[in-house]
Amino acid sequence: MTAANTYLAGAADDAATSPALRAADMLEELANVLGVKLASKGEELPAELVALAHEQAGYEGTSPDEAAEALLAARQEARKAKNWAVADAIRDGITALGLVVEDTASGARLRTK
Repeated sequence: MTAANTYLAGAADDAATSPALRAADMLEELANVLGVKLASKGEELPAELVALAHEQAGYEGTSPDEAAEALLAARQEARKAKNWAVADAIRDGITALGLVVEDTASGARLRTK
């Protein structure tokens, strides 16, 4: 856990997907040994994220996962530009769909309420 947190803190916005996924898999496996059930990787994001991403981020695809990434990126850009109205509108739209935006040292992520 310490190694994973150290990596994520040092990588900040440049965290590679592969090491982060390996760490997540390891943590899930260890939690299972202790009898702790973590949220499954297969949890699907709501399809309504696509429409929200189209409206707020100019996303033109059909994948809710990609739409979530586009929304988080657009929100991050709005925050960097101090365009709080846009950043808040994206966050509020995501929240209305039953998700929560978590801002972490390695970037924003979505989780269910």
